[in-house]
Amino acid sequence: MTYGAFISKLIKDNQHRPIEEVNEKLDKMGYNIGTRIIDEFFAKSPPNRGLCSSFRETVEVIAKDGFKMFLGVTCDVNPIPHA
Repeated sequence: MTYGAFISKLIKDNQHRPIEEVNEKLDKMGYNIGTRIIDEFFAKSPPNRGLCSSFRETVEVIAKDGFKMFLGVTCDVNPIPHA
């Protein structure tokens, strides 16, 4: 089941409940999924990987290693121009 189909089913199954309640379920599920992905990422990462020293370094590790690990692709990180 794709994520979109899952969300659609969740909304249909809970159509008579307040939307805030459905959003709370989605938020909790997203948090739990994210926690499991992070745990798996650390479990599969090399043991000598140190802590990231900046947000930029964190983004680079996620783009290069995390995306490859879970999606089979790597990404390039580009700075966002200031407005």
